[in-house]
Amino acid sequence: MSNQANPMVWKTTEIPETPSRLGRLAELEIDVVFTSSEATVAALKRASELSQDLGASIRLVVPHVVPYKYPLDRPPVAVGFTRKRMLDLVLKGVSADARVTIDLYLCRERQKTLLDVLKPNSLVIIGGSRRWWATEDSRLAKALRSRGHQVVFIDLK
Repeated sequence: MSNQANPMVWKTTEIPETPSRLGRLAELEIDVVFTSSEATVAALKRASELSQDLGASIRLVVPHVVPYKYPLDRPPVAVGFTRKRMLDLVLKGVSADARVTIDLYLCRERQKTLLDVLKPNSLVIIGGSRRWWATEDSRLAKALRSRGHQVVFIDLK
């Protein structure tokens, strides 16, 4: 299904929840933004801890950037491969009773896509490495904060 508001974003179907993860959706949702495999697993672990305390569900938001030379709906890496990789990360990072959905967005610009798809004032968790210089992940966190989102940055160190 494509996003009608932005022709530069193609949202794939959500990965269905496993039977053990079905249940009434919580009112509070924690958004975890995919950055790298290691950082995302760390962010998912923290989101899993928070979700138990808050009774929240977790949404893994995956902005998958497709280079302009490829059609948006046909990225160079197969969507099925990316879905399986994200599901593997979720299984590594969250507890068995967590409610998780995965939203995979095929897009041209990662930051713009995230700003478009996150609900206002979202609780967002981003994993990455802190450096004394600004990294792509820290710039993303800053951009999300400037738009009113509550951002938790998980440092891999």
